[in-house]
Amino acid sequence: MKDLVNIQDFLVTPDELGDWEGDEEIVADKMNELLHYCWSLIPDDTDILLIEQILSSIWDNFRGDTVILDVDIDQLQDWVVTHIRTIQNTDK
Repeated sequence: MKDLVNIQDFLVTPDELGDWEGDEEIVADKMNELLHYCWSLIPDDTDILLIEQILSSIWDNFRGDTVILDVDIDQLQDWVVTHIRTIQNTDK
């Protein structure tokens, strides 16, 4: 069902993020990298609503939190793996 969801609908631009004190482009780049990484981990047969929930929740968890600037991408990717597992287990 993954083919029915468009990752482009979830990607962000610096203009959409609000004020990050000049770091909007860095935040957008990291968010989009996380979303693409998340996308690569989601199995193709995942329910559409669950895919949308997972992708939307990534931004919900980082909105306004400067940790996205302070932590390297490897640590953020580790968080994404855990986050996906948590949501998938909650959905069962």
